Amino acid sequence: MKKTLLFFILLLHHNLYSQEDLNNLFIKCDRCDNNFLKNEINYVNHVREQGLADIQLFIYRNRNANNGSRYSLDFIGKNKFSGKDLSLVLDTNPKFTRDEVRNALKRKIDIGLVYFLIESDITNKIRISYDSIIDNSKSYESNS
Repeated sequence: MKKTLLFFILLLHHNLYSQEDLNNLFIKCDRCDNNFLKNEINYVNHVREQGLADIQLFIYRNRNANNGSRYSLDFIGKNKFSGKDLSLVLDTNPKFTRDEVRNALKRKIDIGLVYFLIESDITNKIRISYDSIIDNSKSYESNS
């Protein structure tokens, strides 16, 4: 009886936390908050070995003219995404905090991953939102 109960608990645990339907992502970034990215980008399996990845992401950081940073994101598709590549760029302002930089980088990675994941099993779970900022400082109201 105990063995049967243990088997069902293990089976239930496997079904609840199974990530077999998720795609494997390898991220190579020397100057990123990798723990933050792994925790926030939770709709893929993060792998340590480049050869196991369905999507490989290489992020390079260079200084730009305004003393901010330019991040080059190179996505390379492997396995079922073979032949599908994408390059994106993120420019940051030197006044950005570390948190603003890592959140901007995460959003850019999300955008890049949509290019690949739109052809996967999680398509029906993808939501797209748009943050609109209304700038009322340029309104032309008369004071009469």
